Amino acid sequence: MQFSKATDYGLLGLAYLARQKDLSASVSEVAQHEELALAFLRKIFQRLAAAGLVTSQRGSGYTLARNPKKISAREVFEAVDGPIAIQSCLDSARPCIKSPSCRLTPVWTTMQRVLNTQLEKIKISDLI
Repeated sequence: MQFSKATDYGLLGLAYLARQKDLSASVSEVAQHEELALAFLRKIFQRLAAAGLVTSQRGSGYTLARNPKKISAREVFEAVDGPIAIQSCLDSARPCIKSPSCRLTPVWTTMQRVLNTQLEKIKISDLI
């Protein structure tokens, strides 16, 4: 399992906004300061806005929608890449037909719960 570069960009972008006095900046400013690809970062910020993690301010860029202490890494991961499933059998959209009798399902379920709990504990404020 590996998290995507898009998730890295999302976390770095939100952490950058959190470091700003007014919690806002343009995407080009974020890209420049964090040395990220601008076109890709724009797409990521659109996903973050759709998830309600940032708001778009015409002429001034994006602003964090909530206090950085209230935005979890899990929310960012899911906004950028969709639901986190460490194993395909845990994906509710594509459940495994062996799941009811599979001896590995409890292991994957426990690992998923631990991962989700840890990602929930990490806040954007922890990254600044």
